[in-house]
Amino acid sequence: MHSQNLIADPGFEDWDGTIGANPNTLGGLTYWYNANGTPDHHHQLNPPGSNLTSLQDCPTGNGNTWCGEPWEGQGVLGCWKGNGPDGSREWAGIQLSEPMVAGGCYEISFWIQNKKDKPDNQFVSNQWGIYFDHTVTPFFNPNLANYAAMSDHWVACEEVIEGSEWQKLEFEYQASEDFEYAYIGYMGDFSTSTYSVPNDNYLLGYYVWIDEVIINRIDPQLTITEDTSICPGESVTLEASSNFPILWEDNSSSEITREVSPLETTVYYVHTLDSTLCTQRDSITITVIQKEEINFTEALVCEGANPFILDENLPPGTWEGPGIIDPNSGLFDPGISGSGIIPITYLSNADCSEDFILFIEVLPPPVIDFEADVLEGCPPLEIQFSDLSPIPGTTYHWDFGNGLSSSENQTASVIYSNAGFYDVSLEVVYSEHCQKTQIIPEL
Repeated sequence: MHSQNLIADPGFEDWDGTIGANPNTLGGLTYWYNANGTPDHHHQLNPPGSNLTSLQDCPTGNGNTWCGEPWEGQGVLGCWKGNGPDGSREWAGIQLSEPMVAGGCYEISFWIQNKKDKPDNQFVSNQWGIYFDHTVTPFFNPNLANYAAMSDHWVACEEVIEGSEWQKLEFEYQASEDFEYAYIGYMGDFSTSTYSVPNDNYLLGYYVWIDEVIINRIDPQLTITEDTSICPGESVTLEASSNFPILWEDNSSSEITREVSPLETTVYYVHTLDSTLCTQRDSITITVIQKEEINFTEALVCEGANPFILDENLPPGTWEGPGIIDPNSGLFDPGISGSGIIPITYLSNADCSEDFILFIEVLPPPVIDFEADVLEGCPPLEIQFSDLSPIPGTTYHWDFGNGLSSSENQTASVIYSNAGFYDVSLEVVYSEHCQKTQIIPEL
């Protein structure tokens, strides 16, 4: 979840025991050094009596820079900031144990204690923090720089460091470059600071102790279930694993696995609960396969047509809907369904992606009528019949009742050789599934 601390000596403990002397009281430290001004190394093993190097178990609250106890261990860093906008600031520098990763996120923390804590003579301010760069010491003058133009290089506290107690400062930082060095002390433009001073004497200023400096990289990982498709009514298990806690955004749960049964295609979002700067967010799309809607266009269908199989080439499945008289084969009877737009559902036995809804337009029975140009006469009698149907068909079959027939369209002629009455019929075919016969008896 976290990498190793990039600060080799968080508590200013790794030193050769040499008592530092102004202007380089950090001289005995292995990793820390003067990056700007003259920061101080206070240690309990140093002799008492020095406001720059001593660390004595004496009462705080008197403005003494040598009184108090470290947060941990025996040593602390002392940093000063002079009064006014151009007051010099003391920075301690250190090379990071490994370069930062550009774009990487980091948790930064250190403990800080105000030492100018005499109640009637307090010097307190905010903007204590850390600056990151590529060089051993700053390439600019830290006392006069425009920090607003370098805002991606540093972090600093907004709260004023006052009182006499140790306080922990914590930051989240996203590295803009692969920085190798860090400087700690007073940061930012004085004009943006919040402070309180009893006077404006430029020889006076703020002073703090710093201890236990930690810089850890946050590298959240998030692995999720792949997008998938399900049939209506089915459930599916979603999984999200991370080196941080996670949160599903739709139900605010933190479960690693969960089961869902969406009624329609749904996108499930999940993110890691870590630094807000490098939070990983991803999504899983569950597609609910809906039945395809198809219009029956094979042929015109009319009420009263003979039953027929809707599709003989489909894999095994079940047919449902008005007019289905065999659900296994899909045998459809327009006489039972009646006229209108008839919805028929096909459900595959193997895969719901093959399911569909078939819309069949069943027309009312067509109107058939015809007439004869002569209704009676002596044999041999020739009669011409004409189709009067409002909609012409594709094929015709005339049966003249005397053993003769014709397939002529719309008009047909016959000669009756014998006297008598004859039943004449006309079958008009509009399609394979739409035909009708009209009979005129004893014509």
